[in-house]
Amino acid sequence: MNPVYEPAVAAIVTDKHDSTRRFSRHDLIKQGEYITVGPDVFELQRVDYGRKLLQLKRVSKQDSLFSPQVGFRPHQFNAVNLHTDKKLALSDYKGRYVLLDFWGTWCGPCRAETPHLRRAYEQFSRSDLEIIGIGCDDTAEKIKAYCASEKAQWPQILADDTNKLVDQYHVDSWPTTILLDRDGKVVLKDLRGSQMIDSLSQLINRKP
Repeated sequence: MNPVYEPAVAAIVTDKHDSTRRFSRHDLIKQGEYITVGPDVFELQRVDYGRKLLQLKRVSKQDSLFSPQVGFRPHQFNAVNLHTDKKLALSDYKGRYVLLDFWGTWCGPCRAETPHLRRAYEQFSRSDLEIIGIGCDDTAEKIKAYCASEKAQWPQILADDTNKLVDQYHVDSWPTTILLDRDGKVVLKDLRGSQMIDSLSQLINRKP
């Protein structure tokens, strides 16, 4: 029988002696993402569940590695801010924290996060934090109407087949939030509710 390969995810245990560690879905490495083993970095190419093997490809740290994983820089993008019809580039926000919010007007849990996002947007200055909403499977008209009714003033862009943001950021559930630090690296993921405000406060108010 041929081995069965599944390109989805594989759990990576970093310390076999730590039996008390609780794993979240962020401990799952997806195909095309990276695994750091000591000084080496490997790309996960496939998983053989039948033989419990990972196929890895060593990559050079000198290469430009883009990933939505914590510790990496994500893919850059250029899009149009639906509020202003002006171009927006992720690189424009380097030097401040950037919270990327993948959401949709059709998504109940996404809408439930709007008050928390609005609070964060009002609580922190634009020199410290920017929020970029990334509408998925949605239309510009619906997003603009919803944001107007909810006073959601932060920039909004559309994820589509051209920019492939859902694929590049490995988004498979909504809402998904990804927080970039001042250097443009992913520092936290899936911040929601009051936890989001607390985590942002700790990071932004932390002394250098």
